[in-house]
Amino acid sequence: MGPVHAGVIEPGHFRFNCIGERVLHLEIQLGYQHRAVENLFYTVQAKRLPILAENIAGDTTIGHSLCMAQAVEALTSVTPDKGAQIIRTIALELERLANHIGDLGALSGDVAFLPPANYFGRLRGDFLNLSLLLCGNRFGKGLVRPGGVCFSLDDDIRATLGERLKELKPQMGHVFELLFSASTVRARFEYCGIVSTDDAEKLGLVGPAGRASGIGYDVRREFSTEYYGKIDIPENKKTSCDVYARARIRYDEILQSINIIQSLIKKPVQTQCVNDSNYNLSASSFVVTLNEAWRGEVSHVMLTDKEGKILRYKVKDPSFHNWMGLAMSLRDTGISDFPLNNKSFNLSYCGFDL
Repeated sequence: MGPVHAGVIEPGHFRFNCIGERVLHLEIQLGYQHRAVENLFYTVQAKRLPILAENIAGDTTIGHSLCMAQAVEALTSVTPDKGAQIIRTIALELERLANHIGDLGALSGDVAFLPPANYFGRLRGDFLNLSLLLCGNRFGKGLVRPGGVCFSLDDDIRATLGERLKELKPQMGHVFELLFSASTVRARFEYCGIVSTDDAEKLGLVGPAGRASGIGYDVRREFSTEYYGKIDIPENKKTSCDVYARARIRYDEILQSINIIQSLIKKPVQTQCVNDSNYNLSASSFVVTLNEAWRGEVSHVMLTDKEGKILRYKVKDPSFHNWMGLAMSLRDTGISDFPLNNKSFNLSYCGFDL
């Protein structure tokens, strides 16, 4: 299969080793669209760094741009104000909401259960539009910058966010009930694509894929940044290690994210918008930043030379950890379950193929 792909998710090659319809092993080959993104960090002007970071993987705009901004802030001794931290936290949770909802819709479609697939598609658009309300872009581009944010959260926007979340929350509950109460859905989700806790730990799975296999690691709780240190993030892990667990993790985190955002917009949020693009980085310095994006741990590493210029920049998308998890989930599984397992991980090609 591939590397030419019928969809828009970029190229990858999958080679199945099978006996009949039973998969012995899935061999994944990536790297067909290597863009040399990391090398561009050495050559672009300083004002282009945030734009480059937020385009590493379009569906993880906030996750990657936040890591880059935090790296610059660490090397310039700049601390965003409380309002900016709250807005960044809201943006990251909105990104998590939209993508988790999209994943549940895709899983519904893969088991031919079209009513929730259609509902989730519409609801994903609603949450993307909340990001649009926040910063003028449905994917959050242009919002996060070193030192803070480029858009404030005035009372009108805050009120609209609250009204829309109050309206959408019960709708989410109804479609969740429709999906997870269907015996035909449970029959396809349960015991499909199991990745044991032992295998997950050895592979280093992160994010929903790791938590679905019994690994409780969540950067928001373990290495809190922005406003997460003041938020109670529960240890949301499952033990069944299958497609159902990976779907249920998304269900739980959608409700958690809605509650987080609702708690953050109860009071007025004030911030000083930033527009400075001249970054005087500390010389001969090294910084690592971590954030819990919707797929899991995103990490950026920046190393500067003796003149304060970027000497090395390394990006690690959650998909670096999780692609082998997909391969393990297919072992001793019917080949017809590949689309379902693939969607339950929903990994990034461009985030991996840097």
